[in-house]
Amino acid sequence: MTVSSSILFCLAVCNCLVHLSEGHGYMYDPPSRSSVWRFGFNVPEDQKNYNDMELNCGGREAQHFDEVNQGRCGECGDEWKLARPRPNDEGGIYDTGIISQTYTEGSVVRLTVNLTANHFGTFVFRLCPKQTANELVTQECLDRYPLQLVEMPGQGDGVVDGIHFHIGSTTGLYFPSVRLPAG
Repeated sequence: MTVSSSILFCLAVCNCLVHLSEGHGYMYDPPSRSSVWRFGFNVPEDQKNYNDMELNCGGREAQHFDEVNQGRCGECGDEWKLARPRPNDEGGIYDTGIISQTYTEGSVVRLTVNLTANHFGTFVFRLCPKQTANELVTQECLDRYPLQLVEMPGQGDGVVDGIHFHIGSTTGLYFPSVRLPAG
């Protein structure tokens, strides 16, 4: 059984980046559905997200001071109040159906996140099991399945408590490793 990285990204990384603050970055390896165009995948021009490093819930004002959003964020970094599928969701404008990477269950995966503007914080990576490719992920499901970090040489500033990866104060590439669940 394998887990696709495009699902891993949306379900995990976008979810964690938006909870930090207003940093900028994107999933470099495996590339996210919003970023696959950067890595040579054949993506139609109108489905390239040139703002893929700004999936910040619509910004601070939209996320925290909007009566509808009430501090919430779309699971893949979009503004909460947008109709689903949101642009970065499964079935959204940036969902090209490309699977950028596959993994084996139970394996340790070294991820790469490119942080282009750092405002401090942590990464938390999560997965959500789905019955179909078109099923929309929910925050409640993501919250049930945080991935455990595995300490590896060269992964950056380090693991805080097993699921929080501290990013320190630098920009550039970070290399957290996670263990995928069995089954």
